[in-house]
Amino acid sequence: SAIARQRLEYLYLRGNKLTGLWDFTQTPNLKLLDVSENELTDLGGVSDLEQLTHLYANTNLIESPADVSDMPCLRVASLSSNSISSLEGMARLPQLEALFLSSNSLDPLSASPPAPTSHTLRLSDNPFSSHSFYRLATLLSSLACGIRGLATVDGVPLTDEERDLAGSWAWPQRLSSMYGWM
Repeated sequence: SAIARQRLEYLYLRGNKLTGLWDFTQTPNLKLLDVSENELTDLGGVSDLEQLTHLYANTNLIESPADVSDMPCLRVASLSSNSISSLEGMARLPQLEALFLSSNSLDPLSASPPAPTSHTLRLSDNPFSSHSFYRLATLLSSLACGIRGLATVDGVPLTDEERDLAGSWAWPQRLSSMYGWM
């Protein structure tokens, strides 16, 4: 019924072979949405969920997280094992604390978290994550975006040495040098 949809706070749709989502305006109080292990190519309509705090959309066919924007309450976004190559459009997530993007197609320039409060970031198994400087490049990119609270990358706490090194580098020149962009 309409009243039940209005009260719905947790919705688990994992593993249902979904190829699309629907109009979420009937579920304004949704706080957790799990659409993992489906066949979704986008997350259209998710940004209408203003009360959503946790989004799980792992193991789909999502190419862009642009639908995950302007979500004032979102704290956890788990988008691992998709086909995401850029975080372009994923913005205005003031409460985001944890972003999981392992096993996608991200390059180092597009891997900065989109919120100043992000402190947990998982990027393993992306094309650039085997590069010897990738943790440092991730930290430098985060600092360049104004993110000061990043504490872990791929579940491993950032060390004081990494923070000191990042603080001593002129980040644009060093990144250009590390990745041969000069």
